[in-house]
Amino acid sequence: VVKERAKRLRDKGQEALERHLDGKVGQRLTVLSETGNTGRAADFTLVKLKKPVLSGVFLSTMIYGHNGRELLGERSTANDAR
Repeated sequence: VVKERAKRLRDKGQEALERHLDGKVGQRLTVLSETGNTGRAADFTLVKLKKPVLSGVFLSTMIYGHNGRELLGERSTANDAR
């Protein structure tokens, strides 16, 4: 019973995460770069960038999809946040 309940909770959590990620696709978000090609949106959602960037930089990022765990984005050089 405990294992079944835990699985249901994990499944519900994954569904909620995917709804959250789906809602961000197509948006332009300000992302704080971390290490390599990762960063965090203002709501702390993890964003994987197409190319590595310096850490500690605010980037205007177009979100083009997700992989079920993190948003996938591309830096928009036209209007980087300063």
